[in-house]
Amino acid sequence: MSKQEIKVVFIGGAGRSGSTLLDRVLGQGKGFVSVGEMYHIWQRGFIENQLCGCGQPFRSCGFWQEVVNRVSEHVDISEPRAILALEKSVARFRHLPMLVFPSLRPKEFSLMLREYANVLKSFYESIAGAAGSRVIIDSSKLAPHGLVLNEIPGIKVYVVHLVRDSRGVVFSLSRRKFRPEIVSKKITMPVKSPLRGTAIWMFSNLATLLLAAKSDNYKVVTYESFSEDPKSAVQNIMTWTGEESDLSFFLEDHRVLLGVDHTVSGNPMRLLVNEAVDIKCDVEWMTEIPTLQKSLTKAVTLAIFEYLSRLEKKP
Repeated sequence: MSKQEIKVVFIGGAGRSGSTLLDRVLGQGKGFVSVGEMYHIWQRGFIENQLCGCGQPFRSCGFWQEVVNRVSEHVDISEPRAILALEKSVARFRHLPMLVFPSLRPKEFSLMLREYANVLKSFYESIAGAAGSRVIIDSSKLAPHGLVLNEIPGIKVYVVHLVRDSRGVVFSLSRRKFRPEIVSKKITMPVKSPLRGTAIWMFSNLATLLLAAKSDNYKVVTYESFSEDPKSAVQNIMTWTGEESDLSFFLEDHRVLLGVDHTVSGNPMRLLVNEAVDIKCDVEWMTEIPTLQKSLTKAVTLAIFEYLSRLEKKP
């Protein structure tokens, strides 16, 4: 691997699977930096100026100011809405066939993809430089974003497919949660019906399998196994990337100290600064979901979950 190559741990899968927690825990390691859901940086960071994980508005955050200054030396990002439009023209689920099969790409799509990939390449290189880190943790989860990253020369992507029991995801998606990173008004995360939540779980995980087929570095981690033994899970991922597993931020086997991270989007827990957090499996859904709903959700998703669970156990 060349000295210029940037390592990116891309956390894929469905939302509400614990990706923000895994992102932040990994980001505490020496040489690792947590940036949250980078896919949303244009809309939620540049345009809406939502809070960075450090607690400052994105455009006031010193870390991101340095990153932007570095990026601006190489590519023009003075019009974030134009970059957002470029992102939407290539990194969307409807473009999955062209992202998976290059032979299907029209010339115009290939040109836009190359242009957007160049912007991302500059961003990730600038993040690594500003943070002084070798590995960037990106918990965007969206497979199209991961597929774009996977094509960028100089970026080595490690896909961590984070999978949570579908019933836990469906329950979490049905709950109303406020978004504290939006300070101008009170907004909640979108609430999904059980049917919609089940569909999201299935589609997100199947799409991540498409990314796995294109990736040289792919690993399945279930939320349940991570919660059961977070220290081992984190150590395994760090070692997998070829980096030393400095775990001094673990106060106990299930307790970690989360410092200051500059995440651009994710679960509200990304705004916890210099706090000790206990890692434990959220099983509230077991008693809160009606029995029939639990049975139906499990029946529909069981084959996919069992397949992914078997992949996790492979050496």
